[in-house]
Amino acid sequence: MKRSLWILISIACIWVSLWQTFANPDNTFTTWEQTKIVTQDIKWATINDLNFLWMRFCNNWLESRKLTNQLELQIQPGQKKDICLVFFNVSPDKPLDVKFWFSATNIDEKWKISCDDDMTTKNDFSKLIDQTGNTWFIIPPNGKVLKKLKMYISKTYTGNTMYWCLAYKMNKEEAMDPWQMFLFVYRKTAPMAITITGNPYRFWRRDDLKDTYTSNRNIVLKTIIALLGLWIVVSIIQTAKKKKKHHHNKK
Repeated sequence: MKRSLWILISIACIWVSLWQTFANPDNTFTTWEQTKIVTQDIKWATINDLNFLWMRFCNNWLESRKLTNQLELQIQPGQKKDICLVFFNVSPDKPLDVKFWFSATNIDEKWKISCDDDMTTKNDFSKLIDQTGNTWFIIPPNGKVLKKLKMYISKTYTGNTMYWCLAYKMNKEEAMDPWQMFLFVYRKTAPMAITITGNPYRFWRRDDLKDTYTSNRNIVLKTIIALLGLWIVVSIIQTAKKKKKHHHNKK
């Protein structure tokens, strides 16, 4: 009797186990699908954010009041020049956390330019850029951010054109899904052509003084105002002393 009872219990357990297996597929597969869906949601959000993000070069703004989607810049050996960037967030209600830098290019036999995935600060073009500023920032909704980076060309660079890319993306690290063979990085790029021409530049000392004044303009103005204020106070005191002495002599 006990043996028959144990057989019935065993059969019941097997039946329940089989029923759960057919009613609910493999848990690992279900978890994998859920992870896939969540990751894809994150990527679609990233792509959507990129649709709200725009960038234009503003190097020609002072001369022609134009913003351009590519940069063509001429520079002399030994000269410093700005790379002017303006980033726009056209989202009406969402701030964007943005990261940018420069990457190398690949040029095929038809002169079609493609941008490399290297956005590090250690590539050859990055060595020409002042890296003291932040490469990431937040743009408010319907806002814009202006960035200027100083580029220096050595006197040994002569008579050639360098092709590079500006790359910009959301400031977040991409993660690879379990089912992916490659890591996808969602970003936008803009081509740059830097032509080095002419004789070595000889006015870099003047430019350095100008940059120093521009960078510390507020401090310089406050110092000048403070000196003028001090001079006015001293002048008033001296004038008052002269009047008092003149009045005393009359007595």
